[in-house]
Amino acid sequence: MSLAVRRQRMDVLSSRVANADRLDPLVFSAAIPEKEFQAVKSAAFVYLSRCLGGDRLITDEDELIAKMAENYTRIGNLTPNGKVMPKPWLNLEYNLFLRELARAIKTLGLDEEIEDYRLPTLRYKPPMAVSNPQFASRPYATEKPHNEMWISSKNCDSIVMHLLIFGDSDHNHVRFYQTPPSYDEKWMRPIKDFVEVADVLELYKPIEKKPQKGRFYMFEGTAVHSTHITPDAGGRISVEMFAVMKNKVPNIHLQKDDRLMDFTVKPEVFHKLGDGLFLGVKDTMSGVVEKENLVTL
Repeated sequence: MSLAVRRQRMDVLSSRVANADRLDPLVFSAAIPEKEFQAVKSAAFVYLSRCLGGDRLITDEDELIAKMAENYTRIGNLTPNGKVMPKPWLNLEYNLFLRELARAIKTLGLDEEIEDYRLPTLRYKPPMAVSNPQFASRPYATEKPHNEMWISSKNCDSIVMHLLIFGDSDHNHVRFYQTPPSYDEKWMRPIKDFVEVADVLELYKPIEKKPQKGRFYMFEGTAVHSTHITPDAGGRISVEMFAVMKNKVPNIHLQKDDRLMDFTVKPEVFHKLGDGLFLGVKDTMSGVVEKENLVTL
């Protein structure tokens, strides 16, 4: 019954979006207008150029990807799972990025179904040649098939919003998996390592459809996915953020959970970020975006 409820929520959410492409009961994608996508890319160029510490703005995709690989071990605000974390000295560039991403998301028309938005991060997934091989064996490594409920029960009513913007999308991308008809809510408990659910994962089969640049991929907190990189792949850069849906599913695994989550803002506040509201972030490497303050401009 819970799968039917979760699917119904995604039915309603996807019905808000023009020309949604359904990949699975718990996964769909939608294109954003080219103007908004180019604006997100431009803001990402500004932000990542600043992260790289150079004295000029990079505006070429191939050069950016090459610079990210060349400086991979020297990017101080890059987490092991690839999140390019905002820092206080990046507030201006991060707010520019927030503004353009919020404008792109607004074109999807999801707000009626969304209770809160969490703050986005850019994520860099390097080629195997420069990545630390130990990262792929970490308990919560994204290279392992996983879902967000296995990380925290707080993700019961979350959707993930993924947007690929730069890099080798053919050989380095998120892979989605078919949700089996035998889905059981009892599987969706927080665990210490994704390998703990190897028996469950045998029931999930890959969806052989690669994400495309310029499309948001929205998937439920229980939808299984993984980072897929071939040995000859180049790097890629994407956007990842969460939203909390208004329509709730009973959480049978609700428990005290000390895991730190991104702070949330209401849709009407989210769409003002960088455009009327200025966000100041804390100096953290926890993997989340923590609010220091919001300043009205």
